[in-house]
Amino acid sequence: MRTFTVGLTLGLLLGCDAYKKDVETVCNARARVKLPPKAEAGEETEAIKAFLFTNIHSPKAKKIFLSMGNLSDAEKLALLRKEAGATGVAPCPLADEVEAALKAPPPPPAPLAAPAMPDVGG
Repeated sequence: MRTFTVGLTLGLLLGCDAYKKDVETVCNARARVKLPPKAEAGEETEAIKAFLFTNIHSPKAKKIFLSMGNLSDAEKLALLRKEAGATGVAPCPLADEVEAALKAPPPPPAPLAAPAMPDVGG
């Protein structure tokens, strides 16, 4: 019975370490993904998703973080902060970036294009 208890405790501790490592991977994903200098936002998002898909290993992290695409930015921020705090991961640059984006003023609207003038020939 003692062997079972020690094995179970060790398994739980290793599982916690794997999850913490996965939280660190999520928090530092942007710095670990290599992008061309002029990558567009959509390309960056897809590269980060692909990176996380291949670099997150614990079942808990897969369940939590691979479903983040369905969340609003405010919900993503709350989830990142909660999980980083619960695992002792600090800092969490991705959470900091999401928070800064939420606080940033919206960009000004694009100017309206002038209507095309008809070609009157002549």
